[in-house]
Order: sequence, then C-alpha cells, then structure tokens
Amino acid sequence: MDYAQRRHRLQEALRERDLAAALLLDPINICYLTGYWTILSNKSATEELLVVPADGAPWMAVPGLELTLAREQSPGIEDFRYLRAYETTVGMQRFAPQSAPARIKEAVAGVPAGASLGVDLALIRLDRARVIEEILRPYKVVDLGPVIAAMRANKDPDERRVIRECCRIASEAAAAVARQLTPGRSENEVAAESVKVIWLNGATVSHFCLGSGPRSAHPHALPGSRVLEGGDFVVVDIGILYENYWGEICRTFVVGGPSAEQARLIDLVQRSQTAAAETLRPGVPCCEVDEAARSVLRDAGFDDGIYIHTTGHGVGVMGADAPLIAAHNRVPVPLDATLTLEPGLYLPGRGGIRIEDTFYLSAAGVECWTA
Repeated sequence: MDYAQRRHRLQEALRERDLAAALLLDPINICYLTGYWTILSNKSATEELLVVPADGAPWMAVPGLELTLAREQSPGIEDFRYLRAYETTVGMQRFAPQSAPARIKEAVAGVPAGASLGVDLALIRLDRARVIEEILRPYKVVDLGPVIAAMRANKDPDERRVIRECCRIASEAAAAVARQLTPGRSENEVAAESVKVIWLNGATVSHFCLGSGPRSAHPHALPGSRVLEGGDFVVVDIGILYENYWGEICRTFVVGGPSAEQARLIDLVQRSQTAAAETLRPGVPCCEVDEAARSVLRDAGFDDGIYIHTTGHGVGVMGADAPLIAAHNRVPVPLDATLTLEPGLYLPGRGGIRIEDTFYLSAAGVECWTA
C-alpha cells in the first residue's frame, strides 16, 4: 500500500481548504493513512494520534508498548512519540506521562491563533472531546471526516487486490459451512470448521454470525449450542480481515435441502439482490439501489418492516466504509467502490434468509468478488 501517497493527497486537501494541519484520532483513519493497527486500536481506553501538517513531515503518537510495531508498520513515518497516561520505561528509556490532549498541544504550538485545523470529529471520546475542545478554542476546527471518507471510498489497485483476496477467503469459509450442515451437529461445531479455513488462509475473523432454525431470523445471531435439524434455515454471515482490509459474505442454506416454499423465498431474496446489482453504477444515488432491492420483496407481498437493515455498505480498512446503500442516502455511488449488497427476509418463529456478496464498481461495470 502506498501510504505516503495517501498522506500526500490529504495534504493537498488541507492546502485546498487552507487548513494548517490534520489532527487524526480515529484508529481506522490512522490505519488507512499509515498501516498502523494493533489489538489495542479501536479500544475506548486506548489513544493514538496522527498529525499531518499541510506542509512538512507527519508524526504519530502511540502507546509505549506499540512503539516498535508502529515503526515496522508505518513506512515513511520517522517521528514517533510516546503516549501513555502514566510513566513507564521502554528500551531502558523512561517516559513521562503523556496523553493525546498533551500531544495535541504540541501539534498546535506553532500554529497561529485563528488558523484552521482539520480534525476527524466522529470518534472522539466525550471526556477527551471536552479537553480537546478547550485546547483548540483559539482555532477554527473543520471536520475532516467526510474528506477522508471520500478518499477511502475510492479503492486503488492495491486495495482492490487485497479486498478481492478477502472475498476469496470469505467464500471458502462459507463453502466450509455448507459442507458441515447435517442434522445433529451444533452451530458451534459448524462454525469451528469454517473459522479454521479462515485462519489457514492467513486471515482473521472480523465477525462470524450463524443462526439456525428460528434463530436464523436474528440478523446477527452468534453461533451457539443449538443442534441442527432437517429443514432448518441456516444463515451464516462471515466477515474476515486480511492485511487490514475487510471482506464479507452471507449465505442461506437449508439442512437437508429446501422445501418448495423455502426455495421460493431464497430465490426471491436472490432476485432482490440481482435487481440491486443491475441498478448499481457510478453516479446512481444509493437510495435508488436500495429501492431496487426492496421493491422486489414488496411486490411479492412483504412489507418494508420485514427487511430491517440497509441493503449494503462499502468495505475497506478494518470494516465498513462508504457508501451506505440505504433508503435515506441520496449520495451518488462512487467509482471504484467496493461494497456489499445484502437483502434479506426475517420471519419470526420460522427463520430468515439473507444473501450477501461483495461487489466492485468500475467504469467497465460491476464485478461480484464473492462466490
């Protein structure tokens, strides 16, 4: 991944908006711009900071125990600073307590009052937000979230390569579930075989949802001790992480094969997804793609209340990305986006059906990357 090029594009955006620097605290944005990610990232008690001046070299502040890893993971970043709420020793060197607000004070020390600064505002802890607000009071603060979200939505060739591999692994994991679906096996047993496939392919699990029988009507059921029975719907939703990128798939199976009615419902959801995929193209409002999927189910007699989530979302660094394929979202679908389409039906007491694939949208058309 060319992280230096991403930071260069961000610096261009800062100069275009007359912003002196970007102060980034969202771990996913930091990962996108540097490659840095640890098991502590995205934990509410953990802080990290990336400072990108409009002109000049960026620097990072990370927890002391991650300094070595940060240096390995973040090509092109030379300046790393310690971040921890208490004093500690790293490599025989003693560090005084340093918090993210204290490091932000360092970042703005040479910035004149009245200047504009960019901050990704969406994921700042409330206790930290109050302190940071006071530090930044002399400046004009601009939310950089939409700017970085737009950058992340357009996938470059390296990102596309990795996400496509994510999708291959996710597809193999779903196929492993299909091979395990016999009466008498528990959901946990089935899930274990699929997770093994993910790990053996060099990936990790982002999420693993599996519900059988009536539990399949819960969109995000976790696997449990329930034993499969013949005729059960089984919905499995698998998200995997590979090289800091996400791939996702959802499949619906029937233990022992579907009845005529079950086959009809599965085919209906498949047609709903196909309608959305046929509507998908650059510049089409996201809400139109959502409506294409919903209208198929509505015409079949199902009201919108049965379809209780969005039709899809982007996939990217460490999880969901723009765009959101939803009824309220009139934003155009961007070129070079990778996204899911995942319509479903949920029938309480009977079971559920959801079919999800990951798609890539290029100028040449739409490709489905899951199988």
